Amino acid sequence: MARNKTRLKADTGNSSDRPYSRFWSYLFMGSLVMLTAEVFAGASLLWYLDIFALLITLPLYLSHMLLYYNLAKRTGKTSIWHMYLWGMLLALYEGPIAKVLWIGYNADTPPILGTIGGVAIFEFVTLVFFYHPIFSFIFPLSIFQLLFSGKGRVLPPYWQKFERLGTVSQIFVVIFIISLSSLSMVSSGFAIPVQFLATAGSIFILALIYKYKGSQISEEVLVLGNTGMKVLVGYMVLLYTFTFITLRPEGIPTSVLPYLIIVIFAVFVLLLIFRYVKDSEDTLQDLEVVNLRPLAVLATFFVGIGILFGALPPVTIFVMVVDTILFPILGILLFVRLLITNR
Repeated sequence: MARNKTRLKADTGNSSDRPYSRFWSYLFMGSLVMLTAEVFAGASLLWYLDIFALLITLPLYLSHMLLYYNLAKRTGKTSIWHMYLWGMLLALYEGPIAKVLWIGYNADTPPILGTIGGVAIFEFVTLVFFYHPIFSFIFPLSIFQLLFSGKGRVLPPYWQKFERLGTVSQIFVVIFIISLSSLSMVSSGFAIPVQFLATAGSIFILALIYKYKGSQISEEVLVLGNTGMKVLVGYMVLLYTFTFITLRPEGIPTSVLPYLIIVIFAVFVLLLIFRYVKDSEDTLQDLEVVNLRPLAVLATFFVGIGILFGALPPVTIFVMVVDTILFPILGILLFVRLLITNR
């Protein structure tokens, strides 16, 4: 077990001599992203019992999280708006890997609003402008920082952005997150035990790791050296190659334009990161002991409301439709705010 541990020092002045474990840090982060990215969306509900999810989906999210986290740190582009843009780049995996950006969510139904240039309009705006930047990157990273705020902090504490929101905005965010349990309930076919095991089971796994291995988990461990980055990039090249060929091969475009649109958008996002968005003025600071009770309450409500949704199918479907419509709207609003805020 000792080989899973490493002594790391953050280059932020907040160094520590405590040994931290890469294994438990990565397992916690990977499990956390599976909850916020997959279970929240009603996908890979029982991921911890699914071989494909454990071998492909979890490493996929974890590797993307580590890559863009480290690129942010290495380039110094760590403001909340930079992280939003890094999350946009993360979301582009839905093209070559999942093919969703090209053929939509389901193989037997076309993209919701059709395509432009071979790219699914609704799915692209939903996933790239909102869902993945928030729920596959910023939100899980913020929760990770919150839970382990006293140990090995590296980047600015993004969870404090929520604390600075007004009361109305905070209430909206909480209600919106809780409402996402409607997606997992509909995805489960209104099977309450399945939805409960998906949400409560994921939270229980995180709680167990936090309780028994939390002392070995630190944000410092997310920072990779040159060798670690080479291994990570090599793994991701293999992952993209393997999944591009084998996963939903019917979605592989036969023309150049769909690929070109993804590449051009990625270049556009990189230009925003390095040429447009202002550098972060946030600095690391000594944090007081964090009260985790609100987070526990949020998790409890998420599970509880999810069960209630199972008894109210019409309400659940209505909430799911509203959330689905809100995803691209919120994404566009966030992107416009990014442009205005940084002009």
